[in-house]
Amino acid sequence: MAVHGLFEIPASLRPFVTTEAETGQGPQDSLLDEEADEGDVETSPSSLQAWRTFLETPYNQIVPFIEYISDHGPYGTHQGVKGLEFERVLVVLDDSEAKGFLFSYEKLFGAKPLSDGDHQRMAEGGETGIDRTRRLLYVTCTRAQKSLALVAYTESPDELATAIVRQGWFEVDELERV
Repeated sequence: MAVHGLFEIPASLRPFVTTEAETGQGPQDSLLDEEADEGDVETSPSSLQAWRTFLETPYNQIVPFIEYISDHGPYGTHQGVKGLEFERVLVVLDDSEAKGFLFSYEKLFGAKPLSDGDHQRMAEGGETGIDRTRRLLYVTCTRAQKSLALVAYTESPDELATAIVRQGWFEVDELERV
C-alpha cells in the first residue's frame, strides 16, 4: 500500500514502511532516530515492538481478535462472562499473569502458602487475593449450564492435585493430569 500511495500513512506509522534501501538502516532504527510529528506518539522500544507486532499480524487473526474484544467471539475473560450462560464452559486457571497479588488459584486451593500480607489482611478483615480469586472462580464456574471443565496451569501439579483433594474441592477421580 505504501509503495503505491493508495492511502495517506500517519506520521506515527511511516517509519514502519521505510525500507532499509531508502534509509540504510532497518525500519525500527529509523523510528528511533526520527522524531514523530505528533507529540503524543510513544516511541519507546516496547511501544515500537507493539506496533510492529500489530502491523505484522496476519489479517485472518484480526477478525477473531475484534470478535473477542467485542464479546462476540466464543471466548471471554473471567470478568467479561458475568451474567452470561453457556452450555459448556472451560475455565483456564493460570496465576502466571497475576503478578502474585491480584488473585491466586494456587493459594485459594491450598497448594501455595498464604503470604504474611494475606494473613495480615485476613486478620484485619480486609479483602484478600483469596477473596477476589474465589469470586472469579464462582463467576466462571456458574456460567456452565451442562458441563464444566477446569484447566489449571501450575509449576507444582502434584501439590495442586493433593491440595484440591485434601481441601474437598474435587475428588481424586475428577482429576486428570495431562
